[in-house]
Amino acid sequence: MKISDLKERKKEMGYSNHMISELSGVPLSTVQKIFGGATEAPRHETLKKIENALFPKGRYEYSDPLEDYDIRRMHVAEPTEAYAYAYIYGYDPELVINGKKQGDFTVGDVMKLPEGSHGELIDGVIYDKSMPTTVHQVIVTRVAMQIDSFIESSGGKCTLFASPVDVQLDLSDEKDMLAPDLTIVCDRSKLSNDDLIVIGAPDFVMEVLSPSTMGKDRVLKYQKYMSYGVKEYWMVDPFKREIVVSIFKDDARVRYYGFEDTIPISIFNNKASVDFSRISRYLKEHLDY
Repeated sequence: MKISDLKERKKEMGYSNHMISELSGVPLSTVQKIFGGATEAPRHETLKKIENALFPKGRYEYSDPLEDYDIRRMHVAEPTEAYAYAYIYGYDPELVINGKKQGDFTVGDVMKLPEGSHGELIDGVIYDKSMPTTVHQVIVTRVAMQIDSFIESSGGKCTLFASPVDVQLDLSDEKDMLAPDLTIVCDRSKLSNDDLIVIGAPDFVMEVLSPSTMGKDRVLKYQKYMSYGVKEYWMVDPFKREIVVSIFKDDARVRYYGFEDTIPISIFNNKASVDFSRISRYLKEHLDY
């Protein structure tokens, strides 16, 4: 594929050089040189990585039911059988552990994964929790800093966790154990003393979307959080620079914000908020994002 085609696709998708670097694994400086014209004949392997990032493999090979899925419509999504959409939701359908296959796993199987592995269990299906990107890490860390500052200054009883922390939404449910990016628990009886695990629905959950987790976070996990009593769910989309806030205790009231907005936190009666413009400035200054 020609560089001109990649440039056209980059413009069409609205991707920055940093986004492409994150998605492709190609160093930012190399991406900048290619799209800036400084490197006229990049290595074939490098171009292939960028091409795969801009044109994800398989996306156009069949009709993808989420290809045109608008994040603004996620709150009316119907529950979907995860196993039928392995490509969309990003897990290995061929995974077998001790004779068990996807759909049959339990919380105990996830807890026995090798050290260094971190899986997330939804409807008996294990999803690999891959290493987050730098943009992902910055967003989670900076949101956590602002919320934690409020909790500490107000003498609040709530506890904030950034990933990795496992959440078993219902102790009787052995088929689900989620791993949110950010979790707030105000009922300390839900905290396990043995492992870093929450038993029961957190008050607040935030997920940072990525191409590999988008469908799972927008549909599967949304349904789980809503069904089991999570009060507030934030989905942060770094690509659209959009935050979707669902207040489940108010019959799934949904609000949409941008990266320049200050977002109130409902579980704190809107007395606390997250200023995303500060996070946006940090991303721009430190990561050119």
